[in-house]
Amino acid sequence: MKYLPAFLMLIFLTACGSAPSAAAFPVDMDLTNANANIVYSTVYNLKEDPASGSGKTMALTGQFTSYEAPSAVTGKPMRFCSLLIEDSTKCCSQSVEFVWNGEHSFPGDYPASGAEVTVTGTCTVSSDHGYDTLLILADDVSTR
Repeated sequence: MKYLPAFLMLIFLTACGSAPSAAAFPVDMDLTNANANIVYSTVYNLKEDPASGSGKTMALTGQFTSYEAPSAVTGKPMRFCSLLIEDSTKCCSQSVEFVWNGEHSFPGDYPASGAEVTVTGTCTVSSDHGYDTLLILADDVSTR
């Protein structure tokens, strides 16, 4: 039952094969044109079992958010960036953290808070306070 949303996503994405991809390069999971509920359930499943997506490339669209908090390792302030993902009724939301590969300075190189952006990168597992979480190592962050 836990994998039903992911299975349904595969069926729906197979049927939508003619939709153009927003990703700049081939990805394993292109969720940029998928139904909001499919995106939400896929992200939910990946957050519940981040190892299942580890090493796969993903393109995902959501609302850019950023905040500063102390690093769990050093205690020094760190910038955290994420995408806010909402279901189709906009009653439920979750976030996916990403780290933008390369040399980028905040705020100049980053989108405005609340902007709709597409993040393309590789999923990995990050351990935070003893919990495994989904983290996207982003190769591209673009405003839609």
